Amino acid sequence: MTMSERSAKLLWVALFGVVLSVGLSALTLVYLIIAITSGILAATPLIELVVDVAVPAVIALAVFAMLWIVSVMSLVWALFRRAMQIENYQLATAFARVEQQVPPISVLHLSTRFTPMPASVERDLSTETTRALASLRRQYVTGDISDTTFERRIDRLLMKDLWSTQKDTITFDV
Repeated sequence: MTMSERSAKLLWVALFGVVLSVGLSALTLVYLIIAITSGILAATPLIELVVDVAVPAVIALAVFAMLWIVSVMSLVWALFRRAMQIENYQLATAFARVEQQVPPISVLHLSTRFTPMPASVERDLSTETTRALASLRRQYVTGDISDTTFERRIDRLLMKDLWSTQKDTITFDV
């Protein structure tokens, strides 16, 4: 399973967790209100209502709140991972400005992560190389490969593509 597939799966699981925790919390609150109201109408002693109804409901609400917090954090993380896979000149420029203003952020290299390859270069590449470059970019953005590995593999891919195109156009006059 690729990183983008895992990211998409995490996004859907997190979204499901948020919906589930909110739905279960709402049902528990409705149950709590109905149980306490009916207990009060039936003149049940208050201590009995608290022990039999309120304590288990509050414990359930605490569990659902924790599920909600974990789900929201996972959702935010999945959306962040998705955003890191976007290539956009406007984002790259904005991050470059931020990196100039706040030097400690420059270690993240956000401006280079969002910079797409120039169309003039990509237009001349073979389909196989373009797909390989897209895969490499995804691996780099998701943190699967380091900066040096990314650069080395890009150089190797571009040289390989250049060699294969040059080989097709070179003619030998004998």
